[in-house]
Amino acid sequence: MDVYSQDEKIKHQLVNTNKLLGEVPQIIGGKTGFTDEAGGCILTINKVQNKTGEYFIAIVLGSDNREPEIKKLIEWTQEAYVW
Repeated sequence: MDVYSQDEKIKHQLVNTNKLLGEVPQIIGGKTGFTDEAGGCILTINKVQNKTGEYFIAIVLGSDNREPEIKKLIEWTQEAYVW
């Protein structure tokens, strides 16, 4: 995605590293990160299925497989809790 300055003279290309946006419908936003010390990290803000206006936050830290792990956590949370 490209974004431009107000006068359209400066262009910046935005790249999203959250591979699950658009794949997992509950995710409405989040943040990914990686450092050598922390490893792969991801935080997501998720809609609660069948509940308008209710959300939960899921976090995975220090992972080599952050996307599959957060996806499992989101699925488990939706199934394990009565909202």
